[in-house]
Amino acid sequence: MDEPISEELTQVGGRYHFPKLVHGGIVPHEWSVQLRNGGVMFPKPTAWGGATSVRFPPIARWMAIASLLLAALTVTWTGLKLPGLGDPADILIVAAFGMCALMVAFGDLRFSMPSWSFIPAAAIVACVLARQLDPPPYYLQVLRYQFGINTPNSLVKAIFWLFALLVVPLTIVACIALDRRVAVWVMAAFVTGTAMSSGIAIVDLTGLTNIGRSLPGNLTFLLTNTTVDSSNRIPGLSDHPNNLGFTATLSIPVVVYFMGTMKHRWVATTMLICLLGGILASGSRGAQLVAPVVLIASVLWLPRIRSDGRSNVRFFSGSALAAVVVGLAVLVSLPSKIRESILRITSIDSFFAAGNASNDDRFTLLENGMLDWRQYPIFGAGLRHIVEAHNIYVQLIASGGLVLLIAMFAYWWCMIRDCLRLSAMGVDYARFLMLSIVGWLVLGAVENQLTERGIYFAVGCIAGVASLHLSRRPDSVDGEVDHDALRSQPAER
Repeated sequence: MDEPISEELTQVGGRYHFPKLVHGGIVPHEWSVQLRNGGVMFPKPTAWGGATSVRFPPIARWMAIASLLLAALTVTWTGLKLPGLGDPADILIVAAFGMCALMVAFGDLRFSMPSWSFIPAAAIVACVLARQLDPPPYYLQVLRYQFGINTPNSLVKAIFWLFALLVVPLTIVACIALDRRVAVWVMAAFVTGTAMSSGIAIVDLTGLTNIGRSLPGNLTFLLTNTTVDSSNRIPGLSDHPNNLGFTATLSIPVVVYFMGTMKHRWVATTMLICLLGGILASGSRGAQLVAPVVLIASVLWLPRIRSDGRSNVRFFSGSALAAVVVGLAVLVSLPSKIRESILRITSIDSFFAAGNASNDDRFTLLENGMLDWRQYPIFGAGLRHIVEAHNIYVQLIASGGLVLLIAMFAYWWCMIRDCLRLSAMGVDYARFLMLSIVGWLVLGAVENQLTERGIYFAVGCIAGVASLHLSRRPDSVDGEVDHDALRSQPAER
């Protein structure tokens, strides 16, 4: 680890070989730097004046990785804002991206990105150009979802989304090329940060503290839906209770993976308890409905027996029983007003009926979104409206029309296809990343999260693992992948 990365690789037969596998089940022994099947490669450019590339010291590599991991840890803490700078995670991502860019431009860092990573970006550029040439009338430019906030126009909104779509995954894949364990470390940091936010939400729910609502980025009382009593819904370290429930739900499959593979399972078990408590404290009906399904699917996809001979079935059965008992005890101890506020899902009238303030607002937003699409069916009414419909599919077709909707469906389909291919090759980690993405797509029917940076950390890990395992082997016949050489090895314990 003390040698420069250029000396850590040895070139044999056109491929670069890495040392012994460190984290089993995630990465292969070899990584081909040839162009990935359907991928885009970032090779080392020709040095200036024919000079040799710069040999960056190991500290540069670890600074980039550390910045990325800190970004993953804090990306769900959207309630925290640095004065004049915004989210701390954005600054850390830019720092990691900048260091990786320097190592690509002047050093030996090279990696490939799956081509599906760039599909939405092309559609976004096309939609923005279309609306710049044919701007919608003023009444369609007025933001309907929020009030009293200076919301960016379509061009600025597109730049923010492109940052999440491209910069975050590119940085993750580059850091995975520096150290393959980053594929696991990134999501470990992500779920740790979400669990910490959930833990603070649980403490706030008891009334002992009021951390979440005192944060400068809290948006609970800035939404137009002021008729809903959200005083008992807790945001944790996020900017809104719905975002806490959303990120906690996306974290569940990865935590279950760690519970089934870690030696000290109590760490991941504690995080899962915090996540479930955070979903409860958030009062998010969508998260409370989807999270149990995601949890059950994740548990069912674990191997029955671990590589060390211990039973996953017995452990999860006992953990589930303990969680139910503790959860019921906590709910019974809460005041009835708070219990009704955070368990809105238990009221059928509140969940489905018209006349409920939250539902009425969401139905209005859906109608507005469909109206936007009918007026601009091809390129949409503008990305300014990308978060307005409270349904990501209506948001896509309203803001970007059929072009953006088709591009995003192709993006998701290719991503899930690669996860299934990786799972068939024995990379169990990929299936849990896929469950996180599926949870996003299901929650998207009632939520509006599309442009948040936190979503694309799992996407970046999928792209990174795919770039390692699904690369085209130069000595393979007719471009077929040599699966025997790429198949993951049993995990070390």
